[in-house]
Amino acid sequence: MIIIPQWSDTMARGRRNDHDSINSNVVSFQRLRNPIFPTLELSDTGRAYFEKLINSRERSTWTQSDVHLASQCAQIMEKIDDMQCALDREGWFIATPTGTQKAHPAARLLDQLTARQLGFLRMLGLSASQRAITCGNQAGRNAADRNAQAVKKSADDSDGILA
Repeated sequence: MIIIPQWSDTMARGRRNDHDSINSNVVSFQRLRNPIFPTLELSDTGRAYFEKLINSRERSTWTQSDVHLASQCAQIMEKIDDMQCALDREGWFIATPTGTQKAHPAARLLDQLTARQLGFLRMLGLSASQRAITCGNQAGRNAADRNAQAVKKSADDSDGILA
């Protein structure tokens, strides 16, 4: 005899938070007190990309695995910048010994790095459809996070009340 569990509506849904409530704002401030650090050694440029990736999503949703993926993606984004600069400097085409033109090898590498970056962004759930940009709840979460960051920055600049 096979027993099939009866799934209720509440089992499938996660716990919903009111992102405009005082409790939600307190949680957003608490999250900011715990900074997220990259798992890989990053240059200043890579670190800037990492911060942008981390700020693209609500802080409470970042797992250790996600942070590692974001670190790898930041490295790739920096390499994309390097390849783009090389192509801008050297040109997209190079002359062969026979005098014909062929695509610069860096162009192929740039395509591969860009595809890899897009894969990381999909894995991290940072594409527009995955972030549910049109959803009102996500907009509320993002606004609460930005508000918390602004208040923390102003407190850090003044007397460090939140420290």
